[in-house]
Amino acid sequence: LQKNPNVLAAAPHASLTTPVKKGINSMYASVVGSTFEYAKIKDYKLIRGRFINALDNKTMNQSAVIGRDVALKLYGHTDVIGQTFMLKGRAFTVVGVLEKANTSMTDSDINKGVIIPIATGQKILGMDKISEFSLLAKSQSAIGGAKMAANDFMANKDITTKDYYLSSPDDVNKYMKESNKVMMALLGGIGGISLLVSGIGIMNIMLVSVRERTREIGIRKAIGAKRKDILVQFLVEAIGLSAMGGIIGIGLTFLVSSPLGALMKTTIQPSITIVAISLVFSVIVGIVFGVYPAIKASTLRPVEALHYE
Repeated sequence: LQKNPNVLAAAPHASLTTPVKKGINSMYASVVGSTFEYAKIKDYKLIRGRFINALDNKTMNQSAVIGRDVALKLYGHTDVIGQTFMLKGRAFTVVGVLEKANTSMTDSDINKGVIIPIATGQKILGMDKISEFSLLAKSQSAIGGAKMAANDFMANKDITTKDYYLSSPDDVNKYMKESNKVMMALLGGIGGISLLVSGIGIMNIMLVSVRERTREIGIRKAIGAKRKDILVQFLVEAIGLSAMGGIIGIGLTFLVSSPLGALMKTTIQPSITIVAISLVFSVIVGIVFGVYPAIKASTLRPVEALHYE
């Protein structure tokens, strides 16, 4: 695969999840057996030491590159080059420590990972099955050619396309866009139902208000209030009610965003534009669902309203 003109690097990997131990300290780690090209393909950076190399694979050295979280859990610090730890009853020597990485949805958490020579894993740890392999295309335009090379490689091994999965950054981006569309449609539907329910609630409240204030409406009409005056009065009340609900919702959003962002280890910054749109929608809900109660109040006859108990 590496001889293909579209491919810059290729690396097989076999993996297993198993405990790693150093003295009384231990943790479960994702152990990956691979080659030197693996670091180049995944763009891993080292804070100390070196990555596994061709000599490690040729001689089946029991050497390992560990993630930052593994170093901190087993040793309490990252200055651990030359230290040993136990992996499936075998002593492995740390030759490198990886920088803390932001892993994508398609990658395992390398911060809690251990990388060893694939030959060592296959010979000593029984990692005889290559679960996947990664390619690094020479350029963005070469991704298609690299995918074709991978498919040809699998076809030469008599493996059909239904027996393996091939993905590229373009595929991931396409999947993310489709997922976002579905999510936006789902959230839009939830938002629409919420607006409908809240609108019905506002309308019912205003209808109750009209019923309770029927005599007041009759008195106002009797002393000269016009139909428009009554209509505007109740419509403004409905708008004020829905706008107040929107303001409370926006306030809660700003209140919850910071702790929620800290919990999700990200920054959540509410958009001023979206906040303004939310407030406008609140007002629109008040207008749409406040019209009927306002019209009902404005069309009451003064004589009947004054006799209402």
